[in-house]
Amino acid sequence: MAFPSEIAQSIESFEADDITGPEDISDTHTYSAGGTEPEVATGSATEIPYTADELDDAVAAFAALDGVQPPGDDGGFSLPKASGSFPFGAKERPERRKLDIPGMLKSFLHGKSVWTNIGPVVVFCLLIYSMLFVMSERPYIMLLNGEPIAFVQETATGQKLLEQASLELSAPYPAESNFRQYARISYTREGVKIKTRITDDQVILEALKSKITWLVDGWTIAVGSESTVYLASKAQAMEVLENVKKSYLPEDEDVNIVNMEFVEPVELLTVEIPITDIGSPEQAFRTLTEGREPMREHLVQSGDTYWSIAQKNGMTVEELKLINGATSDRLSIGTVLKLSIPKPLLSVRTTVSEVRQEEIPFQVVYQSNDTIARGQSQVLTEGVKGSREVEYEVAWINGFAVEQRVMSEMVVADPVDKVIESGTKAIVASTVSRSESAIAAEIKSGSTGSGAGVLAWPLVNKVTSHFGPRSRGNHTGIDIQAKTGDPIYSAAPGKVISACFFAAYGNQVTIDHGDGLSTMYAHLKEINVAVGQLIGHQELVGLAGTSGNATGPHLHFEVRVNGKPVDPIDYLK
Repeated sequence: MAFPSEIAQSIESFEADDITGPEDISDTHTYSAGGTEPEVATGSATEIPYTADELDDAVAAFAALDGVQPPGDDGGFSLPKASGSFPFGAKERPERRKLDIPGMLKSFLHGKSVWTNIGPVVVFCLLIYSMLFVMSERPYIMLLNGEPIAFVQETATGQKLLEQASLELSAPYPAESNFRQYARISYTREGVKIKTRITDDQVILEALKSKITWLVDGWTIAVGSESTVYLASKAQAMEVLENVKKSYLPEDEDVNIVNMEFVEPVELLTVEIPITDIGSPEQAFRTLTEGREPMREHLVQSGDTYWSIAQKNGMTVEELKLINGATSDRLSIGTVLKLSIPKPLLSVRTTVSEVRQEEIPFQVVYQSNDTIARGQSQVLTEGVKGSREVEYEVAWINGFAVEQRVMSEMVVADPVDKVIESGTKAIVASTVSRSESAIAAEIKSGSTGSGAGVLAWPLVNKVTSHFGPRSRGNHTGIDIQAKTGDPIYSAAPGKVISACFFAAYGNQVTIDHGDGLSTMYAHLKEINVAVGQLIGHQELVGLAGTSGNATGPHLHFEVRVNGKPVDPIDYLK
């Protein structure tokens, strides 16, 4: 605070210990009433216009100015707000000096000592700031179990994506499955450049889903001591087992289910499972019923036959047909054939009870007549089949019957024997030929006639190919038109000497009638006799079909005398 010069000088001239009286004053200041500058006298003592008391009063008045406190022990003054009157003739209070902040700062910064003292501090602060800036710009490497998988700007980003991955993957699983993972996620900036590109969030999300082993408390179906399939819940596992049983239920609605049980011991166990090992109920069902081995298949192409396909794959024709449920020898291009039998991991034993209506075959009784030529016969009494009602208990394993027991049986109608009179008179093979027109007339009328022939027609129908030469070589028999499944009957009594699949003939039956006479029935769909079996006149041999080298269903019928093919027409009556 600025003071008037007079007051300042007065303050400097007076000390409390020096004021003893007027006689000690060598210089005298004289102030006029009007407050003009004092007159200074020098030399001898001059009378002072102020007494010591007046000076004390002036000092006291000055102390009252702005609340200035008298000097303390340290010689300092306190300068509060001004109040009271002004001493020494002053007419107005002193003007306060305003605080010049910008000026003071400018003066401070232009001082050399300032930079000498604070320069290093400023440089150090700038260095720290630069380091913090660089660190804030460098991304983090996100590490999964110590292996880098992505770059993130903030660690919070990685943690947020980890939580999102867990939320999305756990959605299909119930709360009791305890969805979890044990991966170790860490972050570092070591070796990362400032300009390193941040990894896309979606890429990080997919990496976390695929690279982390996510685990749940799931369920396994243990067959024996082996875990076979894994499922998310016990309810799903029980549903799969129930569907396996249902898949082997008989299609026949007339049977009664006695019992259904698994052949192997089965357990449901809860285990810690990676979610990648958990399958759907549909997948589990296929694994249990078909096994783990992939099914081998063959696509039928031009020129393929059951025989050629079976040979290439180390199978028999019967096995190949059985696997594919084939009832015909014909194949269509583009058909897919199974080459292996499924090996299920779990087998089901199904026991059923059923009642069947069965025929009781009649017996054939032969009577000899030496007046009739050998090979000729006549039916004295037609046979009549009987019937019975049988209750069976049948055990199936995976759809195949493995055991059958008769529980009860009741005869509904007894059979009636068929009585045949057979000639025993020796004959010589006939060479008499009948006209085709006569044969056609017999076929049309349905009569077998009683002409020169000694053999009955195995199938009464139109002859589509005759004996003898034809475009593809010599035809050793005749072809009789037929429909698949038509019954084929023996032409005369005899003994079955062959009943099997034979090359181009397919399924064939050969009957020896004695005296060098034999007949063959070829391209059968089904054989109903066995080798060594004695067979009577017009008994069932088999069913017409297309087996072997056949373009359509028909019967190839041959007659041989002493092993040499002859025209069957000459022997048919």
